[in-house]
Amino acid sequence: MSQQDHQLNHIPHVEHQWLRYFTEHRLAANLIMILVIIAGIAAANKLHTQVFPDVDIPGLEFSVSWAGANAENLERDVVSVLEQQVLALEHIDRVESFSNNGSASIQVRYLFDTDMAEAKTNLQNLLDSFDLPDGAEFNRINQWQFKEQVMDLLFISQGPIDELRPLLAEYREQLLGLGVPEVHVQGLPDQDLKVAIPTSTLLSLETTIGEIANQITTANQNVSAGSVGENFNQKSISSYEKSDQLLGVSNTLITTNNGQNVELSQIADIALEARDGQRKIFYKGQQVGRLRMYRSKDVDSIQTSNIVRDWMNSIEDTKPESLDIELYWDVSEFVKGNVQLMVNNGLMGLVFVILTLFVFLNARVAFWTAVGIPISILGALVFLQWTGGSLNFFSIFAMLMATGIIVDDAIVVGEESLTQLQKGKDPVEAANLGAIRMFGPVIASSLTTIAAFSPLLFLPGHFGQLLLPIPVVIISVIVASLIECFLILPGHLNHSFHRGKQKKPGKLRTAIDQGFARFRENKFRNWITWAIEYRGITISLAIAFFALAIAMLSSGTIKFAGDIDAEDDSVSAWAVFVEGTPESEIVAFNRELAAALERADAHFAPNEKLVKDVINIFDESGRYTYLEAQLTPRDERSVSNNEFLQYWDEQVNRQPGLEEINIGEGESESAGQTFSVSLVGDNIDVLRLAVDDLSRQLKSYSELKNVTDNLADGRQEFIYQVNAAGRQLGVTPQWVSQQIRASLNGVPIQTFVRHGQDQRLVVGLPKAETARLDVLVQMPIRTPQGQVVPLGHVVDLNTGSALATIYHENGDTGVTISADYVVPDGDFREFSNEMFESHVASVMQKYGLKAEFRGSMQDMQELFRNLTISALVAICLMYLILAWVFASYSWPIAVMSAIPLGFTGAVFGHWALGMDFTPLSIFGCFGLSGIIVNDSIILIGRYRELRLGGMEIKPAIVEASCQRLRAVFLTSITTVMGLVPILMETSVQAQLVQSMAASLAFGIAYGTILVLVVIPSVLTIIESVNASIHNLKSWFRSRTKSRQTA
Repeated sequence: MSQQDHQLNHIPHVEHQWLRYFTEHRLAANLIMILVIIAGIAAANKLHTQVFPDVDIPGLEFSVSWAGANAENLERDVVSVLEQQVLALEHIDRVESFSNNGSASIQVRYLFDTDMAEAKTNLQNLLDSFDLPDGAEFNRINQWQFKEQVMDLLFISQGPIDELRPLLAEYREQLLGLGVPEVHVQGLPDQDLKVAIPTSTLLSLETTIGEIANQITTANQNVSAGSVGENFNQKSISSYEKSDQLLGVSNTLITTNNGQNVELSQIADIALEARDGQRKIFYKGQQVGRLRMYRSKDVDSIQTSNIVRDWMNSIEDTKPESLDIELYWDVSEFVKGNVQLMVNNGLMGLVFVILTLFVFLNARVAFWTAVGIPISILGALVFLQWTGGSLNFFSIFAMLMATGIIVDDAIVVGEESLTQLQKGKDPVEAANLGAIRMFGPVIASSLTTIAAFSPLLFLPGHFGQLLLPIPVVIISVIVASLIECFLILPGHLNHSFHRGKQKKPGKLRTAIDQGFARFRENKFRNWITWAIEYRGITISLAIAFFALAIAMLSSGTIKFAGDIDAEDDSVSAWAVFVEGTPESEIVAFNRELAAALERADAHFAPNEKLVKDVINIFDESGRYTYLEAQLTPRDERSVSNNEFLQYWDEQVNRQPGLEEINIGEGESESAGQTFSVSLVGDNIDVLRLAVDDLSRQLKSYSELKNVTDNLADGRQEFIYQVNAAGRQLGVTPQWVSQQIRASLNGVPIQTFVRHGQDQRLVVGLPKAETARLDVLVQMPIRTPQGQVVPLGHVVDLNTGSALATIYHENGDTGVTISADYVVPDGDFREFSNEMFESHVASVMQKYGLKAEFRGSMQDMQELFRNLTISALVAICLMYLILAWVFASYSWPIAVMSAIPLGFTGAVFGHWALGMDFTPLSIFGCFGLSGIIVNDSIILIGRYRELRLGGMEIKPAIVEASCQRLRAVFLTSITTVMGLVPILMETSVQAQLVQSMAASLAFGIAYGTILVLVVIPSVLTIIESVNASIHNLKSWFRSRTKSRQTA
């Protein structure tokens, strides 16, 4: 018996039995294969197809309303006290608040893995027990949800926009009934039924807004008077006086102080009035309504799209002739294109892999090895569906990436079986020995790859959840490929060897085999011998290249980008105006944005249009405008988004009153990355000085644009103080404030639901009177003694300014300064660190503040920290697995020395392709480390066998390298070839993952060459050190023994 066959005795007998069983029993292998195929197809039909995976965001938000209170009152009397109590709750990560005039919003972010149901209950209990000032109230707690938009439908009517209200409400209900998970009606401003009573009328009637509101409330309601009869004959008695109609409210009788009854319409103007801050949508110059559809965890993007499209077809004949419905955007097209892209590239990669296998392996072995790819993918789909996953962008890419990884195990088993057959073993024995001899190395290599990816399963944060499908799919594929290569492949190889036993190899097959043998024996053997002989030079060169790669990253030669720079097919611009900007100026600037867009379109495409559609959203009272343009697909135009955006930006004529403007991609706030810093302190005035100082410094850099902060400028407010006359009448500030608040903000007395939207009945002063000091001093106030007097008689009323918004972070007053980084090829990370050290740090010291990064840089720092921890965990896991497999503490060091070699190749690949290093590049390096280690395991596993057979160290290393050359080369080249199509792709979808593909492809290609050369050199050093240690121990034991004998 040969020494190699003798090593089989080290494998437990039970493994011999079941491996031999599946090798000899070909029907069993076929049955398992059929079961995997059926289960995989069933799982594929159940998996949801969507753009991104479902993401759970551990956060709650709520608001507090206090009509008439300014931001400073809310911040002092409510928010500051409440925040401290919220921070005392369990599992809190961060609490942020925005105190505005009349309301404040509080956002509570929890640690990941927090039980959000329990967290919501605890927060609700806190709010229920909190003592609010009179007139203030909490609104409902909402849990943060990741919503994926699926479709936008625009509704264009030839009549007034209000005609769309009942129609869109009806359409919304129809779509919800058909199974669309969530439908929002947009573009139709929420309205109130406003009862506006002039100040002069109130004075003449000697009454107040609050008193009239009480009368309307009493008159406009349904009243129950009990019931008559018994049991089944019982009937209720009610009065149905409540009306949500204009006519019904107008006829309400109001009783004056002299006892006369007048209809409300005689003393008030009653009309529907849009609420402040409502946004209108315009498409092709016409105001439109919009239905926006969202998917859910139970109904995916494609299903949602299909429901909506079928519904559109069904109402085509019944909808009003004056109504046009335009499908503006459908994410399912992106999803289908994504799936098609991955399928096409996957098939192309599969062809490359099969061709490679046929070149270097026996045709039958190559065929059955390649069959394992779809089998393993179908098996992985079963695991994916079982774990609650979906077919999204990242999971599909992971399957594409795994095309080469899948085949690695099968190649090792198939190549070893072929080697045994060529040594004269019969087909059954050859296939069986191939499975048994490679069982240990394949299991070890699979475990190390799983170890490399498994820490990514627990990567915290939004980014970790988003990329979770990649490790899930890779690990599932590895498990499925183990089943395929040990339970299915050996039986097929056995049958194939039997059928091909009598056939002689063809001339091409013979020529390829002989050519490979000559290369291995005449070239490669000499190279590896030289590398071992001059191991110092070999290892020094490898270390030098590794140092060069590190230098390329640290020097900025290869830039690190926190965001994945993939171009979208849409561009946008939004602007905010200072308070008090006339509506006419906002409308005029809106036209200027559109005109500048047309100039940019004409500049780049004089004979054709790049801009397909334009949609505009603006709100005059909210001082906001937004314009979005859909461009022709990126593959069909030569001009990049950055070029188009830059020219568009240059064409826009800025105007006075413009507070902030941003021109970027899609609906994001910036086309690139955002430099954002949060300053935290105790004094708002000091913060204002610090913000002005830092903003002035940042504006001096051409790399930054649109420097803004969220410390809103002071807005005009009315300040009152009870005078001597008021005090004589018993008037207090609290007494006055309630009546002022009712008059200025209106009294919402009832709420109705009309066309799916809440509509309030509000009583107040006319809007034109609320901003005039001369009118407000005449506003009637009822004193505690029952008299009605003008406001100016009991208070001194003046104007002043106060902050419109006050921001808090974890209880501290703060402000965030943001700026767009506008250098497409710049090193954002290096620039941000420089800005922080050069400017932010000095401002912190000068004004006694704390500061930290926000936005892109904060995300990048958090990502680096989490990935560093994951990398350390992965390295520890791989070392433990290798130490267990080799029963050695030192050999794993030789195996894992391949990891930096692969990283070197990944860096060089990014440099060669002109790519930035992105978070996905790092993800690729995790996978790379597992694959490169696998090659080392194959090599060192054979070396171990040869050493146990009595061969010397250097000859054993050389022989092991030569014997495993084909297996190592094939496992690597097939992975690389599977990724080549995605690297050659130019679509937007491919841009998102090319950096990860580059890390894998170039890292494996470069690392494999060095694994076959450098690892043997490292191994000789380790063996020499082990021998020296062994000799030292022997010498020490002999000396100790001789002393004891003496």
